[in-house]
Amino acid sequence: NWLVPALITVCKTTNRVALAADQQTSNRSTQQQHHAKLQKAVPILQDSYSKTFNDRTEYQPGAPFDTMGSKKAGVLAIVNILFGMYFRLNILRLCKNLIRPVETRKLHESGGMADMVTYRFFIGRLNMFEDQ
Repeated sequence: NWLVPALITVCKTTNRVALAADQQTSNRSTQQQHHAKLQKAVPILQDSYSKTFNDRTEYQPGAPFDTMGSKKAGVLAIVNILFGMYFRLNILRLCKNLIRPVETRKLHESGGMADMVTYRFFIGRLNMFEDQ
């Protein structure tokens, strides 16, 4: 799991680059193509999510990043990036596909404080849109 911080950085950068590319093309494109680059970036991050979440190594919260650790340490950060993309694209139904596995394995209770707060922010925002 020593590559997890680099993977998170790549995911954040992919999101930022897709947003910047959409911003550059938004002036001359139609509304339908408004978030074309962001839509193409979503499968890349979904693949990163599945690779980290499906790691078979036992996850120990707070363990240092080394060659023997679990990649699940990066799940919450990638989920937060995907939440931001889903909200921007207005495809909130896909959020449920991320919430169930994360909460079943209690990954939302461990990790960095910033990631846990961001996760709870998006859960609250999703519940507000669903009137819960």
